[in-house]
Formats: sequence, C-alpha cells, structure tokens
Amino acid sequence: MRFFTLLSYLILFSYSVSSEIVSEEEVIFQDNSISQNNLISEIISQDELNKLINDIEYNDNFFYALFDPLTNSNIFPKYSNQLDFFFEKLKLFDSKHYEYQLNSNIFEKILFEDFNSKEANQSYLKYLFNSNQINEMCSYLSLLNENQKNFKDSIQYKILCLLEQEQYSQISLLLEIYNDEDIKALNSEFLINFLSNKPNEYQKDYYLSNLDLLDKYILLKDNNLNINIDQISNLVDLEIYLLNNKLYLYQINNLFKQRVINVQQYISLLKFLDESPFELMVYEEISSEINYNKKLKILEKYIPLVQLDLYDLSRLVNEQFSGMRITSRNLSHLNALMLLSLYENSNFLENLISVLKDIPSPNIDENFYALSLKFYLTNNFTEDYYIDDNSYLNSPLMKFLFLNDNLKFSDGKNQSIIDELSVSIDPVYLFHLSENFNLLASYSYYLNISEKYYDINEYDLYFLNKYLIKNEYLENELIKLMFKVHLSSL
Repeated sequence: MRFFTLLSYLILFSYSVSSEIVSEEEVIFQDNSISQNNLISEIISQDELNKLINDIEYNDNFFYALFDPLTNSNIFPKYSNQLDFFFEKLKLFDSKHYEYQLNSNIFEKILFEDFNSKEANQSYLKYLFNSNQINEMCSYLSLLNENQKNFKDSIQYKILCLLEQEQYSQISLLLEIYNDEDIKALNSEFLINFLSNKPNEYQKDYYLSNLDLLDKYILLKDNNLNINIDQISNLVDLEIYLLNNKLYLYQINNLFKQRVINVQQYISLLKFLDESPFELMVYEEISSEINYNKKLKILEKYIPLVQLDLYDLSRLVNEQFSGMRITSRNLSHLNALMLLSLYENSNFLENLISVLKDIPSPNIDENFYALSLKFYLTNNFTEDYYIDDNSYLNSPLMKFLFLNDNLKFSDGKNQSIIDELSVSIDPVYLFHLSENFNLLASYSYYLNISEKYYDINEYDLYFLNKYLIKNEYLENELIKLMFKVHLSSL
C-alpha cells in the first residue's frame, strides 16, 4: 500500500536520510510487532550480518529465526539505523531466492509515496509484480520520473504495462525502433510470437525459474505454453502453476513454510483439497471457540496429528490467541503453551517464562512438566523433587532436566531398553565458542543444530545448555529448541 497523508505523518514517526544522489527519502514505519529475537541489534558490521545470513539462509531455520527480525523495521544493527537498514535490506536481498518473501513483509509495513532511489523503485515494482498486483505496479510506474525509473530492466516494466493495457500495436512499433541491446534487455522468449499469435517452439524445454517478467506475464494470459514449473517462489508463480495443476497438502505446507503464502492464503488453499486436512480442522475448531483453555485443549489434540512443522503450526494459530495473557490456570495445557511460544513474533515465550518463574511450587506440584521447567528457569538445584512415573522419561526434555539436576525419578528399576548414548553436537566446539564469547557463531550453530530437532536428544540438550553463552536471545533459542524436541516426541 502507498499512502502518505499529513495526518499520518504527524501521528507516526518518519526518518530522512541522504541517498546516493543526495536526495531525501521519506518513509513511515508502521511495524509494531514483537520479536523474541533481537540478535541483529548486536551486530556491529555488515560483514557480520552477511556471514550470519550466509550461514543459515539455505536452512528452514532461516524462516524460523531470522526472517521475522529481518522484516521487523524496529530491529537494526548497531552500525545502522532504521531507514538506512531498510534500504540496505532491499539491496542485500535483491538477488536472493527468498527476495519476494522478504519484500512482501517489508513493503507491507511502511507508508510512502515513492522513492528517489531508482533501485528501491525497482524492488517495489518487482514486489508488486511477484505478488500479482499488476494494475498497482503499472500505476506506480506511471508516477515515476525518468530518473526514478532509470534502473536495469525498466524496459521490461514498460512493455509489460503496455501488454496489460492491450496496446499491442504500440509494442510492435517500439520493437521496430528498439536496437539490439534494447531487445536483449527485454529477456523474453515468448513476446514476439505472442504479439503475432504464433505458437512457440514446443520442442524447447522452458523452466519457470529461468523466465523473466514478460514471459511470466504471457504465461498468465496463455496457458497453452508448455513449460516446466520447477519452483514456486511467489504468487505469480503460484497462479501459473494453478492454471494447469492442482496442489497437494505437502506443497501447500511448503509454500507456507517458505512464506510464499500468508495464513489466510494458506487456509484458502487448504479448502480446495479433496479432503479436509488436520491443519484446516485445528484452525477452524480453534476459531469456533471463545474460551482460551478450550482453544488450548483443541490445539494439544492436534499437535501430534498435523503434517505442518511445529513452528509453522505455531505461526498458523498464534493470531487466534493474540488476546490471551498466560496465567497459572492455563498451565494444565502446557504443551499448547510451548507450541504457541515457538512463534518469533509473539510474547508468549516471555509470558510463559514469567508465569513459570513466579508461580509457587506447591501450586503445580502435580504438573511435572511445569514444575521441572520452573526449577530449570530459576536455576533451582536444591529441592529434592521426585517423579514416580517413569513414563515421563519418554520425553527427551524430561531426561535432560534429570541430567541437569532439576528433577529426580523415584523408580530406580532398570529399563528393558537402554537408550543409545549418542550426541549430535560437538561439545568441544561449543566450549570453544563459549570460551571466546563468539555470540554470532554460537547462534548460527544453534540454528543449524535445531534444523533437525527431531534427532536432538537429552545429551545434546545437556551440552547445549552447559556451554550456553549468557545472552537473552541465545537462551530463548535454547528454550524453544527444548520445546520443539519435547513436542516432536508426543
């Protein structure tokens, strides 16, 4: 959206900085979201930021841990400021495979009229195209002066908007006067034949990921073209795919995981499936309830059933609990509270930790998970707290809390099946990182390890905790990893 009024300017705070052409940019930031992870604010150089991103950008955990802080305009490195970092991100992610996902979140959280920076205008136009807002894209392009749209590929946007307006004769005229360099800049396989209503070469293999703006637009208009859809990176790709294909649950879940689609788009796609999946059932059942404890009970029922990743399930349902403040009365549904705490842009983790720390031990002496976590969070190693039910040893979290001296088991019978002693992490490397207080390297290591949280056991948690650098954001990541390990064992 592009709105800029005097009233909003007076209400909201804006920043102005000099761009490369020494002109001012005016942007109003509207992001009031919460983030559990402000580690980016600890970064002191662009090199540090680049290394952190490069270390994890090809892992799923990039979307779990870094995506939300990077798209939160209130979080920026020490070497930068809110507005400078906004433009830095546009350049930094310009050629990344997740550019659309980031830009869709960045641009939707600001108000502006236009940019003096031609590169920023190109980023915005590309975002509008990839989100299938073609009319808005052409409208924005028409507002820009020659300097503002003097960027690479501007010729593609010009022709694309003429196609949208069905000005085919004008396009043909331009093609006659364009030189070879201009024609090459169009980067189109289909344009000439589309204008002349000729079929394309069906013997040639075309891949969607190799096609540029004009050809993708033509595909939207002519679904008879034969192409291989090798990836879906944005909403235009998705619409092209849906012209001749149907989506399956695993594909929809992956699109949601990769942030190509938002919650409402995800739910809409689920409704087109032949059978309602558990993901849709849990969402609709929670929506139909008003009482938060009943909502939590429903959520707990579905945690072991859904195919969706735990973090994405948390992101899916979090908005339905946005008005809830965790109290001791909710601790009977601790598994659901753990799941809600995974989502980066919520205050549930902070809220849950506070409740567990403050509640008197006698109030939860029958809630073994809650009491054990309380002892861990308060560093309580003095109370002799025994659990007489060995079934709790099915959870790697409880085994870790036993190893960490936060609880004891009263039944000392030898187990018929002895767990294999295996460790996924490197304790010596963790010790080295801790000794040198290498915060960013530790953070990258934690995120890469937690990529396979379902393989993490109590010994891994023990060493991760033992060599944990005292930092709020790292501590939060470890707690969330504990939660994921526990929930995956249900």
